[in-house]
Amino acid sequence: MTPRIYVASLSDYNAGRLHGAWIDADSDVDVMAEQVADMLAKSRHQPAEDYAIHDYEGFGPIRLSEFTPLSEVAAIMESVDAIMDRVHDEETALAVMGALDGAGYAPSTWADLLDEGVDVYGPFDGLYPERDLAFEHEEQGFSLPTDVDYFDYASYGRDLQADGSIDTDDLPPSVVSDEEVGLYVIEERYGHGPIPRDLYEQHFDYDAWGRDLARDFVEVKGRGMSRYYVRVP
Repeated sequence: MTPRIYVASLSDYNAGRLHGAWIDADSDVDVMAEQVADMLAKSRHQPAEDYAIHDYEGFGPIRLSEFTPLSEVAAIMESVDAIMDRVHDEETALAVMGALDGAGYAPSTWADLLDEGVDVYGPFDGLYPERDLAFEHEEQGFSLPTDVDYFDYASYGRDLQADGSIDTDDLPPSVVSDEEVGLYVIEERYGHGPIPRDLYEQHFDYDAWGRDLARDFVEVKGRGMSRYYVRVP
């Protein structure tokens, strides 16, 4: 849907009469101004010099006021076009716009923000979108972090018991849960030293990493259960 605005003559409105016109918002600001002037010239209540935006459509999460200047509308459309050029589909574009709007950025600034760098991840349709965020982050070339302990001790503990690598009867009575088993064996084998890289990657906790990553993003709901994560400057 082409975004458009309904501009109404205030002299007519104040006289109890509705007079206005729908204008395509993706027009040049001078073209929109000419269409407003043409609408006012046809008013029955002259002099008709003032107008207001009484309705609009096709702007997604963007909100216009009655007195949003045409120059602002044109700047908003420039930003919308820039977002569409970047993400190529309407659903993702709406997600980006919703994130920028929710972060408090004026729509007219969005085009400049895109130049500064806006990261968009998604859509994620599964039950664990934060885990999916971590997977996609890795697929885009980011290395698994080693400065934070993201080793999944519970997963490691389960594997040790499942393949018979350890007999839980030989463990201290205080070691009960899968996580406690994994932590105990790691400390016994490696002390406070680093966990071998291959083992670390095999039992890397993507859920925990995804939760930490998500703190730097704005989560935006898409269609159905889909989620997007948008990071703004």
